[in-house]
Amino acid sequence: MKYKLEYITSFFKSHGWTHSKQTNLFDIYTPPLDLDLPKSFYIEIPNIEKDKGFQKYMNGILEILDDVYSEEYVIEDFKTFFSSENSIFSLRIIDKDTEHGTIKLERLKNTFNQIFRSIKQAVVFSISNKPIFGSAKYEVLQYINSCRGRQTDYGSYIVKIELPENHLTLLQEASIPNMLFDSIEFLTLISSKYNLDEIDKSFVELYRKYINIELFEAILKLYKESEIQNVSIVLDSNKIAKKNYYQDIRGKLNKIELLIKEIKDILLEDIPLETTGNIFKLSSKHIENKGKIWIEADIAEERHVIEVSLDSERYKQAVEAHKNGLEVFIKGISKQMRNKYVIEKLEEFRIT
Repeated sequence: MKYKLEYITSFFKSHGWTHSKQTNLFDIYTPPLDLDLPKSFYIEIPNIEKDKGFQKYMNGILEILDDVYSEEYVIEDFKTFFSSENSIFSLRIIDKDTEHGTIKLERLKNTFNQIFRSIKQAVVFSISNKPIFGSAKYEVLQYINSCRGRQTDYGSYIVKIELPENHLTLLQEASIPNMLFDSIEFLTLISSKYNLDEIDKSFVELYRKYINIELFEAILKLYKESEIQNVSIVLDSNKIAKKNYYQDIRGKLNKIELLIKEIKDILLEDIPLETTGNIFKLSSKHIENKGKIWIEADIAEERHVIEVSLDSERYKQAVEAHKNGLEVFIKGISKQMRNKYVIEKLEEFRIT
């Protein structure tokens, strides 16, 4: 792990420190007022990175910062900030069950599962830039394999994950850590600002760049399965310092769920479902008749069941595909039912 002067100076500037003076060997930074440090306090950072003692000197600075930020960071966080562009995402669950820094094992499992799912959907949204039915299987696998669990802080139970900032494709996709943080913020805030009768097509168009249904559903499930009442969410790197505190999440869950459903129904009117999967059930084996098929397929990197009604010609193809274990491609306007999608207006069906 090698510290880089570029990352170090970026951290101080993004976290409110003032570059107050420069000498031949050092840049001098004074702290922001909210740290409540003595007026005479300052930190000297060498301005020559190639000096042999630079890395050793910075280890001493880490000890100072660990003391200054004792309630917010551990020393390993600074090592990440000063040596990489990675971000650290923190979720602090605040209630009576977690006030001593412990959490029920089942609740912990659910929290990690749903954070994993939320990160996955943030990758899909970042790569596809679609409000629903995005796809990014390779990028999801690549990104998830690059994430790391982090040492946690003291106090109410905290989940900390190191999220890479690197681009996954040649396209300049949005920052995945920012995408995750901003989506949580957007979804939680609109539940306070908007009523259900205000969610219409103009709302969806106005906020389209912030909307991704699968990511919203993952965040909702994180709130539900982690049994979150009050939560502090922090995103930190050497470039940014974002923090939000949300209260009474449980009291807002029903409204959040209804908002997501309303937005999803509007999107489903215009955006076709496209996917490839295996037929696992036929309504009838009589190929001379029209019939229904049920497909299991990946939608936004999650497994779903899709029900499709076919005319007699397409149903013959479906029976043949089912018989030979072949995948089929479908495209059409769909409707979300309780545990499946139903294609209401089929646009394309073929054996792949």
